[in-house]
Parts: sequence; structure tokens; C-alpha cells
Amino acid sequence: MKYDHLLVRYGELTLKGSNRKKFVNQLRNNVNKSLKGLDGFVVKGKRDRMYIELEDHADINEITYRLSKIFGIKSISPVLK
Repeated sequence: MKYDHLLVRYGELTLKGSNRKKFVNQLRNNVNKSLKGLDGFVVKGKRDRMYIELEDHADINEITYRLSKIFGIKSISPVLK
């Protein structure tokens, strides 16, 4: 089965009230820095989660590994949309 997205859930970032947007933006910057040098993906954000849209040639294992090292990410799940 070929997954086409990764669902990234944040930890307590959504509980920070008025600072939430700042924390989410910093997390998105950290994700982009961590995935620098890889291709085949697009980062899309929602209010309380992030989606990584994967192209056919994306290295899902390497992307998942790098995301797992980022502070603030609670879980990463491969999904079909």
C-alpha cells in the first residue's frame, strides 16, 4: 500500500492560547529545516495538526525518521487521503 500523506500531531502546542500561532509557526520552520535536502513532499498546516503531502518518489522512511527527532511532534501517522 502506498501512502500519500503523513499526519503529524503536535504535543501541547495547541494549549498555549494566544501564543499558539507562534509555536505552530516555529514547529513548521523546524520541520522545513529538518527535511531540507529531501524532495517529493509539501508541508500543509491545519489548526491542530500538519499534513505532509507525499509525491510518488518521496522517501517516506527518511522523512518519518527526521520528523521523529523534532521536539514538539507527538505522533506521525502514514495516511491515505
